[in-house]
Amino acid sequence: MMVYVGQMESYGKGVEVLEKLANVKVCEAQLYRVTDTYGALLEADICQEEPSSEGAAVDEGEVVYAQMDGSMILTDEDWREVKVGRLFRENDCQISRSEKRNGSIRESLYSAYLGNYQEFMQRFDKTISPYGHLDENLVFISDGALWIKNWICENYPKATQILDFYHVKEHLARFAEYAHVDANKRRTWLEQQADRLLKDDLGQVLQSILAFTLPLPKARAEQEKLVNYLLDNEYRMQYQAYLENGLFIGSGAIEAAHRTLVQCRLKQSGQRWSEKGAQNMLNLRVAYMSNQWHKVVHLIQNSTVQAA
Repeated sequence: MMVYVGQMESYGKGVEVLEKLANVKVCEAQLYRVTDTYGALLEADICQEEPSSEGAAVDEGEVVYAQMDGSMILTDEDWREVKVGRLFRENDCQISRSEKRNGSIRESLYSAYLGNYQEFMQRFDKTISPYGHLDENLVFISDGALWIKNWICENYPKATQILDFYHVKEHLARFAEYAHVDANKRRTWLEQQADRLLKDDLGQVLQSILAFTLPLPKARAEQEKLVNYLLDNEYRMQYQAYLENGLFIGSGAIEAAHRTLVQCRLKQSGQRWSEKGAQNMLNLRVAYMSNQWHKVVHLIQNSTVQAA
């Protein structure tokens, strides 16, 4: 109970929850020590875990999505990036009938690491590799980070790569700030380009960008940067084809993961983490969010460590 509550709530609130719901009285230091101890033991298990040698069973023609991104938390060494991966099956996605509400994903597998991307990808690949046999039905949706694109090309060359559509819109919007002074014209231009992208008409988008004669060197540099970005990622921007095949084109699932897995517990007011302590907590959050809390229970039942 202490470990479960400790990864759900701040230690101060966790103490209160344990006393009110279970009549268990502990201090914050005890709750911290127990939670951190089993997060560390889980870290050792994660490092020793081997990827599955068997292909995961999925329905015929089913798509499996893999997404990854980073967000910042405050540590003793200043702000550091937590890299998060989320893998989920098409059949676990529920589309909302209301346009005002987002859909939901019944079950996902997560990975989270505070550190370099090489180590993160080694961890997340243990989750992805059982689905490598799906080829184009393994779908990666990501932003424009070069390390993500290169890693996918090297390790899963037959997979489908999709550049997050809304990330592209952000790049277009940034350029539009230089191209149009008038806010209404800027908005109209941006929506026109977004519509062209959805129709796989990148040529028209590029022509529209290059049509501007910009006097400021900074604006011209932004123009050139945007053109190169679009050309480099053209093969990941076939949005009309993706949508016709029923694929998602946005990375909302991984953005939601940052809020629900990382930020709600590790980015509360006044929190500052040691790097080791943050990783221990992330391990517990991953087990909880991945519906794998049995791993923690197994550690508690079989450990000889006296955490409290």
